[in-house]
Amino acid sequence: MNSNYYAEILKEIEDLYIKGERSEADRLLANELHMPYIPSDVEKKLLELKDKYKKENDIRKSLDEDELYDYLLSGDDIKELIACNELDKMNLRDHHDIIQKYLLNAKNENARALLIASLIDQGIREEYKVVKDGIEYDFIPLYCDEVQVSDGYIEGFGFIDKTIANENISITKMAKSLLTKVCFDALPLSLSESEGLLYAKSIIIYIFDLLGDEKGKEIFMAKNIQDDDILIEKERLDEIFGA
Repeated sequence: MNSNYYAEILKEIEDLYIKGERSEADRLLANELHMPYIPSDVEKKLLELKDKYKKENDIRKSLDEDELYDYLLSGDDIKELIACNELDKMNLRDHHDIIQKYLLNAKNENARALLIASLIDQGIREEYKVVKDGIEYDFIPLYCDEVQVSDGYIEGFGFIDKTIANENISITKMAKSLLTKVCFDALPLSLSESEGLLYAKSIIIYIFDLLGDEKGKEIFMAKNIQDDDILIEKERLDEIFGA
């Protein structure tokens, strides 16, 4: 197996943990660790993931409500994520005030996006304020689109399926994963169809660049990029994806 496979599986496992899908993440991690051959650097990273999320799970089991609130407002990336994962399992209507306080001061963008997604999923009717990139937005979760039904998500995924899915499974999976992150990060806003399409195009090119596949990039651009397309710059995508 090549290094791309291992990079993808490590990212998939961590993404599952971040989304709170622990059983699936545990299953994939265990499968990889039981493979007859694992590169030593990959095995080290898998074991680090296992240890990291075991510790988080041990902490999570012991949190009472006051501790949960302290974690949420701690300003610590990991503690915020633990708190938001826990809140995702609760009736968020019972925690309105603390959630509102958090949304105005969140430090971990992934944790904030997860909590907003949970509010939308539960159809909360109360209005919230959130600060993103220094701008304050008002939103009512009930009236916000879930990521998977938003116009930008559907358009972007459709483009990926039409253009690259039959040619490169690895790039397809990576592109969909990165586009999903963009859509989650946008919450409580939603990408429009045109935004989703441009992000999809930009992400595929971004992945070709990461892989050093100049020929594949040229073929893809010749077939799918229009002269008037205003693509997302690599520096902006690096910022979004933490590269």
